[in-house]
Amino acid sequence: MTIGLTEKDVTDTTKPKKEPMRVASISSIVLLLLIACSSKEHAMRDSSKGRVEIASGKTKDGSSMIAGQCFDFEPKEQILPASLRINGVILKTDNGYFDYNVKAGLYKVEIGFVGKKWMVAKIRLHQGDSVFIKFFLQDDDSPLYEN
Repeated sequence: MTIGLTEKDVTDTTKPKKEPMRVASISSIVLLLLIACSSKEHAMRDSSKGRVEIASGKTKDGSSMIAGQCFDFEPKEQILPASLRINGVILKTDNGYFDYNVKAGLYKVEIGFVGKKWMVAKIRLHQGDSVFIKFFLQDDDSPLYEN
């Protein structure tokens, strides 16, 4: 069962902020890197659409977060300014990076870019769980339109 998102469920942390708030954003990134490096679980999945890497961990303050980044499959270091949907709700990325505070529940994270295949990651979060998802998108050879 997929749980729908409402404005109460998602806090957009990618909105432009004034300089003093940037410290909070940097601390969020550091927290996510610590989760990724010391994660309990790290999963990778390859498919014809690309690759998904998921690192998960627990937060000390009991909050839950879905964060990630979108890359080109080749070369893997190129970041894509992707389109993002979580449980069908269209959300924005900041040059391919996203982080949203969410409630515990089941989430379907979809990400794509023009000329690339869309990828999906299904995530179940319990209270205090956080995940960092890396998407590596393959080229989509199908035409964007047909005559």
